[in-house]
Amino acid sequence: DLLGATIVRWDLGGQKSYRKIYLGNKTKYFTEMQSIFYVIDVQAPKKFEESLIFLKDIINITLESHLDNFQLLILLHKYDPDLRKNDKINNQIKHLENEIASIIKGVHFVIFRTSIYDEPSLLKAFSEGAFYATHKSKMFQTLLKDYMGKTYNSSTLLLDHNGFIVASRSTDKSYQKICESIAPRLAQALEKLEE
Repeated sequence: DLLGATIVRWDLGGQKSYRKIYLGNKTKYFTEMQSIFYVIDVQAPKKFEESLIFLKDIINITLESHLDNFQLLILLHKYDPDLRKNDKINNQIKHLENEIASIIKGVHFVIFRTSIYDEPSLLKAFSEGAFYATHKSKMFQTLLKDYMGKTYNSSTLLLDHNGFIVASRSTDKSYQKICESIAPRLAQALEKLEE
């Protein structure tokens, strides 16, 4: 239960044999959803083409299903800190992002570069997926906007007890990034205080 919404999580493997099962049983796997997290391993460029074909299949299914408030969150995963200055990897990722943007039409989507070694990158992606379509999240966004106007803050985050970002507002993207980087540490500090 998250802000009054029930979260149901399915972890569907990406192997070819499983993909055939999912595509063959669309009503079981692709109905009544708000978010799909689609993970692409950026360290496996030989599989990009295959992954994009499956992504296109999923997009077509979601368009056929006419899902309300649906979003697709694409995680370009294993974008580890030691790879971020690697020109070859960055060029491959930029090309992949362009390919994704060219095949996604009619579906709200967001691309995240994530790594298990960069907790804020995962926190941001999963927070966005969990709270995107909730009415309370939109209400919190409005309240944060009013709060910022009254207090002259440049950036503010509202976190739940797990450190997920429920809502955020910022006057500058760099301030937003700072707050998102601090959020997991705040959650850990609060846990220690509660002990």
